[in-house]
Amino acid sequence: MAFLPWRRARPKRRFAVARQTRAAPRVLARTAGFPNRRGGRRLTSFADSRTVPETMPKPRRARWWSRLVALSLGLVLALALAELVLRSWNPLAGRARYESYFEDSDRHRVDYAQAKARGLVVEPGLPRHRGTWAPGTVFYMCYRGGRRPYMDARGCARVDINSLGIRDRADLTWEKPPGTRRVVCIGDSFTFGWGVSAEVTWVRLVETILRGQSGLGDLHTVNCGAAGALYVDEYWWALRDRFGRLEPDVVLVSLCLNDVALMPNTVALESPDVVRRPHYPLRILQIADAVYSFRHRFDLDPAIDWGQLLLSIDPGDPFYAAKAETPDMFWPSGGPQEALRAMRGWCQTHSAKFGVVVWPLFQNLAAGEHYPFRTLHRVVEDFCAAEAIPFLDLLPTFLGQRAEDLWVDPSDLHGNEKAHALAAPALATFVARLLGGT
Repeated sequence: MAFLPWRRARPKRRFAVARQTRAAPRVLARTAGFPNRRGGRRLTSFADSRTVPETMPKPRRARWWSRLVALSLGLVLALALAELVLRSWNPLAGRARYESYFEDSDRHRVDYAQAKARGLVVEPGLPRHRGTWAPGTVFYMCYRGGRRPYMDARGCARVDINSLGIRDRADLTWEKPPGTRRVVCIGDSFTFGWGVSAEVTWVRLVETILRGQSGLGDLHTVNCGAAGALYVDEYWWALRDRFGRLEPDVVLVSLCLNDVALMPNTVALESPDVVRRPHYPLRILQIADAVYSFRHRFDLDPAIDWGQLLLSIDPGDPFYAAKAETPDMFWPSGGPQEALRAMRGWCQTHSAKFGVVVWPLFQNLAAGEHYPFRTLHRVVEDFCAAEAIPFLDLLPTFLGQRAEDLWVDPSDLHGNEKAHALAAPALATFVARLLGGT
């Protein structure tokens, strides 16, 4: 192969000149990839060259502190710009990101006062002046940005109230057709199917499961949830005065934990603000604190027995007045226990089976999390065992699930279609045993 002088001579000339100048480090850096004059060896560092004097000046290094200052100034400017943007556009102001509301049959927003004024909600002389749905009412439960499979394009689930004033089939009558068996399901919003369509409620799913089993006959479930009865003693009054007319073969009473003890919040207990929240001068800190608090709002101290704490709330606590509730509604008063005994007695008199189900609150259920309300489950279970009342606790069914995966919406912690589908097999098995099936 012919010798190409620029392959070796050009770097060597540059190197020879560089040795005599203070620019040698920079030239070395530029020529480091060329062969040196020793032949064949590649110059990769100052130590690799035997031609560079040891006293040669070292290359100047970038000053780390200047870079740090520049980075800090850039960060400060970015934060200042973000603060200016957030002060001109406050994401915490205005409508919440998550929102639930109602629409009437004409798809107009309506609140409770408006619904009552228009006759969509009535108070037919029920105890505690409890309102209920007017027969034949149609409305929608809507969620801003709702995307559940059963929701329409507006994020809404349709609700149809039949002529009996309950969320069930339009052709349902008080009189039971010959040859049929009825399971009358009494409870609150978890039985009603708050936030979901009727087809995916556990009441309807249990019927589907049981109708596929032999030996149970022509079986129908009836959804009497949240129909003018929201507490255990009200379930008893509703069975005695209204739902008993359905001639049930089984009366299944579902309790949520806010039927057992006063909950400072409607559906689930959030971590209380023991210390007044600090005021942050910067909007960006306010938003960061709000996001952190929202994500960790259910982080309750595992060292505290929250169930026992709720059962021990003083009857004079202002939380009762804030929620328009009274101590006689809850377990410590003995009122719920008397109501359950009365319902069992009614069922014995009318040749019907009676069972009690307890639902957990959908929070802190995942593996590694501490579910804080086991005491509330236990007091109901112990009472039912002492009274020989068949009992089903759904807590084991949901343990291990991410609570967020069970919610209708972050604004509504009722069970979604997944929660109802998880509960249905256990409930169907329980009802089949009450009926004497397998």
